[in-house]
Amino acid sequence: MSAFKKAEVFILIGQIIDNTLLIQDSIHRNQIAAQLIEKYPELIQNIATGYKNQNLTYVSGNLVDWFSAELTKKSSISKDWQNKYRQEQEREKVGKREVTVYKSLYSFPLEEMIPLDSIAQLTEGNLKTIAVNAFERNPVARRQCLEHYGVSCQCCNFNFYNIYGELGQNYIHVHHIIPLAKIRKNYQVDPTKDLIPLCANCHAMIHRRNPPLSIEELKEIIKSSHLP
Repeated sequence: MSAFKKAEVFILIGQIIDNTLLIQDSIHRNQIAAQLIEKYPELIQNIATGYKNQNLTYVSGNLVDWFSAELTKKSSISKDWQNKYRQEQEREKVGKREVTVYKSLYSFPLEEMIPLDSIAQLTEGNLKTIAVNAFERNPVARRQCLEHYGVSCQCCNFNFYNIYGELGQNYIHVHHIIPLAKIRKNYQVDPTKDLIPLCANCHAMIHRRNPPLSIEELKEIIKSSHLP
């Protein structure tokens, strides 16, 4: 398989991971392989002709493993994905083989996720709340926001890594600045203007008021609370 074709397949694998991480917190190697076959059957079939074992499940899984290996090596062909995901190894229930599970590099609390099947029962105001939550948890928007600001709280400068070490690496909440009342049907989020990193405490304090406090208002509260 040529380097050009490898890059072509890697783009498709990256798209599958990106799209899946918009709606769930992780994706298993076998899920990616299955989606490759489902979405691009002719491509996988063509690639399989160059394999001794032409079973499509085997071939697509091999392609995902190749993608994983290039990410681990931080090779030039995988540079577009190196700062997007973290890879975790899990042992298969059958056998001893370790497989890769992909998660968004910039994690967020799973307990805050909202079931998608509940959206149809919500009022317009709650639907807007769902939209804001989706913007805050969209891994693509989060990544662009955090690449711009970094992962320290923009109100109090708290950094999870500095306190918790590796456990807190790249962990931070992302706050959506635009008030609910200003969100319209065709609204498009701007990750560097509409989103901002906050620690869990500052994020909670901002939302103790309705409408929420602005970043500057909370900074002023923090500043005044530390006056002698």
